[in-house]
Amino acid sequence: MVSHIKLENQQKYKNHACLSCITGLYGCRWKRYRQSTEPTTMVEVAFFIILIIAFMLIAILFYFWFVAGNDANDINWYLWTDLHSWFNWYLLLFTLTTLVFSYISFLIIFGIFHIFLGQQVHLHVIHKILVIATIVGAVAAIIIITTIWQDEWQLLYKSLQISAPILQLVTVVLLTLLTWPFAKLFFKSSPGFQILQLTIYLVVLIFIYLSPLLIHNPCFISSDELPIRPRILAHRGLQQLAPENTRVAFEQALKYNVFGLESDVSISWDGVPFLMHDSNLARTTNVKEMFPSREWDLASTFNISDLKELDAGSWFIERDPFRTVKSIPDDIKNTFPNQKILKYEELLNIAMMNNKSVLFDIRQPPSYHPYYSTWLELVVNTTLKSGIKQDQVWWLPETNRSWVEEQAPGFIQTLEGAKYSIEVMQEKNLSQVNAAFYEIEDEQIRSFKNASINSSVYVVNKWWLFSVYWCVGAHSVTSGSPQLLQDVSSPAWYLDPSIYLIIWTVVDGVSILCVLIIFVIQRLQNPSRIADQETVSINMQRKRYNSGRTPDDVNPLYDLQGNSAAANGTTIPAPLAATAAADGDQSILVENQVVEQGAYNEVKLQM
Repeated sequence: MVSHIKLENQQKYKNHACLSCITGLYGCRWKRYRQSTEPTTMVEVAFFIILIIAFMLIAILFYFWFVAGNDANDINWYLWTDLHSWFNWYLLLFTLTTLVFSYISFLIIFGIFHIFLGQQVHLHVIHKILVIATIVGAVAAIIIITTIWQDEWQLLYKSLQISAPILQLVTVVLLTLLTWPFAKLFFKSSPGFQILQLTIYLVVLIFIYLSPLLIHNPCFISSDELPIRPRILAHRGLQQLAPENTRVAFEQALKYNVFGLESDVSISWDGVPFLMHDSNLARTTNVKEMFPSREWDLASTFNISDLKELDAGSWFIERDPFRTVKSIPDDIKNTFPNQKILKYEELLNIAMMNNKSVLFDIRQPPSYHPYYSTWLELVVNTTLKSGIKQDQVWWLPETNRSWVEEQAPGFIQTLEGAKYSIEVMQEKNLSQVNAAFYEIEDEQIRSFKNASINSSVYVVNKWWLFSVYWCVGAHSVTSGSPQLLQDVSSPAWYLDPSIYLIIWTVVDGVSILCVLIIFVIQRLQNPSRIADQETVSINMQRKRYNSGRTPDDVNPLYDLQGNSAAANGTTIPAPLAATAAADGDQSILVENQVVEQGAYNEVKLQM
């Protein structure tokens, strides 16, 4: 019997705003009478699992777009070449993914709160539709990325090299904390379902415990083994703070103590090497205004005099491709509209005057070009005439490399991509490798270094990626953001392997101990899956009402609409109340009034 019940507002239940907010946002159960502590149905359990799957998929996409910020400009450029219209697609995709990730994360949190508070998990149908749409959209996005941009997944792996140990420790802590609501749900489930729950939980837990074994981290090194800091080459100049391949871009890059300057060389129709990355002039000049009918013509079909008429800087202010224009001083920004396309000779003069190395690709002109057969000689002769030291020129083209070596034996012969073995490179007199991050493995960099072959990696715009190649031992990196990397005085982190082993073992061990303690506590608090006879539930009579019983069978504690007497604050005769209690109703009777679950603040039961 009930020995003591303290009620508020004349035995009417108190509305719990926090609980109503959680159940309302998750399952649209805003009213207290719609909330339930009955066991979660199998359908809802299945949808909660689907929700977890949606969370994992969208988390992968969110992390992907986060690390892909290193190549945000490449994404926009790739779509520009297809759509011929500039837009910051990366920002749109990352923002959309962030919003969906936040939405799914909140649903997960609300679902966990349901379990923690002992509430029946019930996801609203609109949420269910959106969760399924999220899974479909995420799978489609992953397939598209894998199809057209597969190499970028390698960047995600590189990021895990630096972040995996930290993520593992954080995940262990979170899983340990989540063990409390999981164990509570576990002991309230049926025996058959308990086996499935425990299996999934243990598989996930063991995987997280052992996950550091799956990823090789180059930053597990001692201070004595840490390689020297990689040198930085400015990618098309100070690409993120000035219009690329212009004089101001290279001059601004020199302020950050870069080791060298990187660019792209094309040949004009009248035989003058000039700097241009794209095959046409549409993206980085005002060619549409100056030569409307030639907007998409190849850049190499223009004479140098026509090229020098174009404005090569205003586009940077108008489009703000890196969202950095507001941070640029006005005195520098005001020079952008006056920037012209640079000749290759002008780049060499800038490098020579500042004692910097140069690295460049050369775009071979089309077969109908007047200098189709002599483009290589043009570039070599221009380089030699400039007076720059030969050992400051990193020569990339494979075409007629032996002839180039004869003409300029001091050029540093550089292999584009790590496609040769060490033996072949030594045979070909190749002393350096220039490769994208997805073209070269960590072990190759180390092997090349041991064979006195330098490795240069591009494009490295983020400090965490710079840290990876610092720990690996790369000789240099090409970056569009020297201003961000200049102050990086050490890798993001590095640690002696023996110290990390201790940390890893201790954290996993403490987690295992906490998990066992939590399961023991929850087992003591939930000795049986079946509730005792004095358990109260507002949904008991609703089920009876919805089952189609005749009016004569309707319990006197509820009206014909299924509304409870307790909810209405109705006083009923003692005989009727006694009959209802004898009929198996699980409401609480107090002084001829009915009080349902949640209608009291404190209940003390005596068996």
